[in-house]
Amino acid sequence: MNDPQAEIEKLKKHLKELTELRREEIRAARAALPKKKPGRKKIMNKKDDYCESCDGMTKAGLVEHTFKRHGQQFHYKKIPAHVCRKCGEIYLDGESIREIERDINRRVSVAALSP
Repeated sequence: MNDPQAEIEKLKKHLKELTELRREEIRAARAALPKKKPGRKKIMNKKDDYCESCDGMTKAGLVEHTFKRHGQQFHYKKIPAHVCRKCGEIYLDGESIREIERDINRRVSVAALSP
């Protein structure tokens, strides 16, 4: 009969090895990415995260996006977001979305009041 404590220690050791292997893969992937252009500011101070679509790493930056609401299009530039380095999926933070929604609602209200 196997010792349960020995099995637990064996599994912990294996998990630690897998974690270190994943860290090495991430370091290698980061090293392969092109270097940042000088003078470009990082907007969001969040750590890199993983994309829900492809498991690629995301990077903080600024994006342009057109929102469609109430039959109209609203184009915004320089929105702080995280963008997947692999597939290009865009992730906006909650505060940016709330700010844009407030602006769109204000613009729609003003347009509705105009003759």
